[in-house]
Amino acid sequence: MKGRWNYSLPTLIVIWAGTTALITLMGPFGTFPSITSEKRFLFWASVIGLSIVLVSILRKMLDHFLSEETHPMVHDAIVAPVFTLLYTPPLYFITDSVARGQQPFNMIQQGLIVLAVSLSLIAAREIFMKTIHGTRRNLAPVEDKAASTANKAEDASSRPMIYQRLPGDVVGDLMAISGSDHTVRVLTDCGSTSIRLRFSDALREVEGVSGLRVHRSHWVADAAATHVRRDGYRHFVVLRSGDELPVSRTYADAASERWGLKPATNEARAIE
Repeated sequence: MKGRWNYSLPTLIVIWAGTTALITLMGPFGTFPSITSEKRFLFWASVIGLSIVLVSILRKMLDHFLSEETHPMVHDAIVAPVFTLLYTPPLYFITDSVARGQQPFNMIQQGLIVLAVSLSLIAAREIFMKTIHGTRRNLAPVEDKAASTANKAEDASSRPMIYQRLPGDVVGDLMAISGSDHTVRVLTDCGSTSIRLRFSDALREVEGVSGLRVHRSHWVADAAATHVRRDGYRHFVVLRSGDELPVSRTYADAASERWGLKPATNEARAIE
């Protein structure tokens, strides 16, 4: 399962194929001795494919009820048991039929196994993501100091993870990110682009850049902000580019203290 359910189709296919191959070799729930390897592969390919489809449907449905600020682990805490309850009964009856009475577990035991595997995959994912993030953030160049300085500006892999998603012509100093549905608009001093990503996940991927979240859907880098302006009860952070982003009441005091509060001007233009 995936707390950040943003896999591309090729990635899902790789996950499906790799998991199918592993489970085929293991032959759990009495399927190893009861059917040939070819039939076992086809059987588990279908069963695992169904599990991926079911998880994606559950996550899509859950996205309509939870805000983008919700931690991905909350999704996992909800999806894992619901998935287990929906997936275990058909899995039990199908495997029991295929195993021809050699099914070694009852339905409750099989459900506990499904839940344990799901939680193990979630834990493995979190460890993997933190390891990759830490490795990318702490990579040390082996060139001499002059070469290192020159390459640092060009090598996106030494920057926060979100740079790995940006096209080359947009890679530059990060200014702001804005979320809408499941799309994030990334603004740099070289331009802007939209990427398929949850805003809560984008916030994780800008770790290492000094900045502040100013709204449930907006984050601004310190280097990009000039000041905060107030218009009645509303606040806006003005960027070096002249654009401005709304600041919610929750973050108004922190943003004003961080970047300074100035009278409203006509120079800023709101980002739609």
